[in-house]
Amino acid sequence: MATHATKIHGIRSPKSSVSRSKTLWDVASARLVERAGFKAIASSSAAIANSLGYPDGERISRAEMLAAVKRIAGKVALPVTADLEAGYGSAPEDMAETAKAMIE
Repeated sequence: MATHATKIHGIRSPKSSVSRSKTLWDVASARLVERAGFKAIASSSAAIANSLGYPDGERISRAEMLAAVKRIAGKVALPVTADLEAGYGSAPEDMAETAKAMIE
């Protein structure tokens, strides 16, 4: 059985001639993308931030961005990629903390 990571790799692989994912910003749009038959979901930091009333560029807090992506991923069966801005920090440790929080 393929994992979500394996599925994403196949979809985003240079060998894949057509993108089979769709960008979205919330659970409702994720469900529409899933019902439309796409193979994966791509979150957009700008779209999520804008939908919550923030401009793009890490203006939305790390906690709020992570919560939004986790809400989306928790409500669909498709693999979800997460655009987490610049990792919410300038040090590698900050970026690692963001990545760790996303997968927990």
